[in-house]
Amino acid sequence: MAAVDRNGATIVQREASLLLAAMKRGSRWTRPEQHQDPLVRSLSNLLDCLAEDKDLRELKVVLFLKPFCDIIQSDDTTGPITGNAISAVNKFFAYGLVDPSYPSASDGVECVSEAVTHARFVGTDPASDETVLMRILQVLHTVLFSSAGRLLANESVCEIVQSCFRICFELRLSALLRCYAESTLSHMVQLLFSQLPSFPKEGAGPTDATSVDQTLCCDGEDLMDSADMEGGDGAGVLGEESNKVKERGRTFHVSGGHHQAPPHATPHATPYGIPCVRELLRFLISILNTNERHTSEPLVLICLNLVSVALECGCPHVCLVPSLCLLVQDGLCRHLFSLLRHESLEVFSRALFNCTLLFTHCRAHLKMQLEVFLCALEDILSSDVKLSCKELVLECLIQMFQVPHLLAELYVNFDCQLFSGNLLEDLVKCLSKNVFSEAPSIPHLSLQALLTCMRQIEGGCGHAQATPPVHCLSSAGEKEEEEQERLLPWTGPENESISVLRQTKKTVRAATELFNKHPSKCVGLLQERGLLSSPLEPLQVASWLHANPALSKAALGEYIGSAKNHQILLEYVRKFHLSGTDLVTALRLFLEAFRLPGESPIISRILETFSQHWLECNRDGLGKAFANMDAVFVLCYSIIMLNVDLHSSRVKKSMTMEEYVYNQRKTNNDQDFPASLLMDIYNCIKREEIIMPDEHAGIVRENYVWKMLIRRSKSPGN
Repeated sequence: MAAVDRNGATIVQREASLLLAAMKRGSRWTRPEQHQDPLVRSLSNLLDCLAEDKDLRELKVVLFLKPFCDIIQSDDTTGPITGNAISAVNKFFAYGLVDPSYPSASDGVECVSEAVTHARFVGTDPASDETVLMRILQVLHTVLFSSAGRLLANESVCEIVQSCFRICFELRLSALLRCYAESTLSHMVQLLFSQLPSFPKEGAGPTDATSVDQTLCCDGEDLMDSADMEGGDGAGVLGEESNKVKERGRTFHVSGGHHQAPPHATPHATPYGIPCVRELLRFLISILNTNERHTSEPLVLICLNLVSVALECGCPHVCLVPSLCLLVQDGLCRHLFSLLRHESLEVFSRALFNCTLLFTHCRAHLKMQLEVFLCALEDILSSDVKLSCKELVLECLIQMFQVPHLLAELYVNFDCQLFSGNLLEDLVKCLSKNVFSEAPSIPHLSLQALLTCMRQIEGGCGHAQATPPVHCLSSAGEKEEEEQERLLPWTGPENESISVLRQTKKTVRAATELFNKHPSKCVGLLQERGLLSSPLEPLQVASWLHANPALSKAALGEYIGSAKNHQILLEYVRKFHLSGTDLVTALRLFLEAFRLPGESPIISRILETFSQHWLECNRDGLGKAFANMDAVFVLCYSIIMLNVDLHSSRVKKSMTMEEYVYNQRKTNNDQDFPASLLMDIYNCIKREEIIMPDEHAGIVRENYVWKMLIRRSKSPGN
């Protein structure tokens, strides 16, 4: 490399001379005034500078890269000329002529990134044009992987990745070029996610995350729309534009067409880090969301493969970064679970593989998601689906059962938790039934899974270290309420503790079933078994009602609405943490927890209690707009009526915003509410209905169930 450094000026001089000679052979530069052309003049000036025997290490990097970048971005150069300039830049980075220690190295790297991601050239023939696009992919890969590539800003990395995506998704291009683009993307994803441990922690220093948020994902809509997802010609990304057509052919461009000033014209941004990784992961997740748009199977498979690379290289560090962990917990898990219902076996297998990766390495952060995943696998084994799908599920379970201590963790965190299902027990029962299946290969795989399970249990015997905490129905839960629900590590509980936990759970499940049929009789059973004190403490009952997700919402509403249970209602309402929460959001959270009874006195009693609690939580903040508790109560009632008016199919003519604002006049202790508050309430309810999920099906119910899962994952352990 030292020899290359000494010959750096010669290498640049040779590439500039070859490029200048190629340009002069073109029709544009054969005219007498060709010496006045800015592209020719910049190359000539560079040659004059290099002729003075200057050491390349003494020159500013941007000085010898700028002429090549100008040619790459020019609208008037042909594909071969642009390709030669790109090849020259690729050689400079591959030979190490752009070193991070050189003067203005960061400006030079940004200049190249800006030029290549906004490359333009006049098309000639498809084969020649694709050659240029392949060279673009090569130089983007070389720049990002070079030592100087670490100087790139987050936004520049996002634009590099976006350019590769555009070529990969362009269906008019050859399969070979698109496969090469996918391979390039795979290498880039591998590089970015493998560097997660070395990136500065979030909030540890300045970032340009604000601009990144508008780079990859905001352009993602246009990026995916640009290709015909049904397999059409896909014109739009690299296709013909009316204002770019030249007599000699078409003008091609790699970026979305939004050209900005070169980065070196402004102060250099912070080197890339977690923000660009976050936006890349967010973009991949958005493509996997098949509910929002029709996405073709090949496109989904590409993104599933890239997610696999990200997880293989980034786990478990992905979930150690808060913003990435949130994306994994919510969007990634949800869309992967949705793809487990996909009709394509290949999509199903890739989604299943990614789920296995996640829960093998990051399950400590995905407790509720793990429960949903294993329940989904159990449903697949119990339903009438393709034999190949069942085989893949059984192979997945065999692989997961081999993870050290996983079975013990499942038992402690689910089977021994009061308000969770008997996950491990139900899985073993399901596998036992499949041992007697008539389908070929299923009995063998089911038996193998059971034997793997038994070996892991046998291997864990005799390693007891500590006893996990027994969750009792007590009113002292302040510390637990501050902790996010996470998977407890296996610590080898003692047999006595397990027996107590299991017996308590049986009692709780029996009490839950009794409550759903006869709410008033449930409390007596819990007192008889010693799980509730006698005389009864309202806070104990409220804690049990609030923590138990298996309770019937209708029975719960009936119970807390009863006049004799008013103290329990007070304590139940106080279990909702509403500080800093606007009234519509707070009311939505409250009414989604139970079914509001139909009797007017009961509704008034419940809403009065809620209004008083919300005002107490927000008296020094959002509550300043309300004169008293009665004003909050009246507005809550009006929100419920507005929700019915805007979303009920029985209402032929819905209320307008002006009518709603007019109807609320003089209801704030003979004063008017701020108009902006009422308009925000109207828009919020119009945009999203306050629903009772038990009365809905399809995507509405799925959205609610997932929202509840995410909320539970952030709530105290059950």
